[in-house]
Amino acid sequence: MTRANLKVLGCDGGYPGPGGAGSGYLVRMAGATVCLDMGPGVLARLQMELPLSGLDAVVVSHEHPDHRADLEALAVALHFADRSC
Repeated sequence: MTRANLKVLGCDGGYPGPGGAGSGYLVRMAGATVCLDMGPGVLARLQMELPLSGLDAVVVSHEHPDHRADLEALAVALHFADRSC
């Protein structure tokens, strides 16, 4: 059985406190690296753990803002990731 590694990227409630982030978890397992939830501030913390090209999938547990607020920012980052200024 392969073990997964879980890193908490953020767990603040309805809004992130100073230096905090909303709900977000990085799950690493054999063959896949997944971000579970993308609350506010999670994208910045995710990039401290791995390049965005290393992310295989994002799973959002439900659509409350504290679980999905950084999805649009992630889409923008991925769109411009391969472009130079």
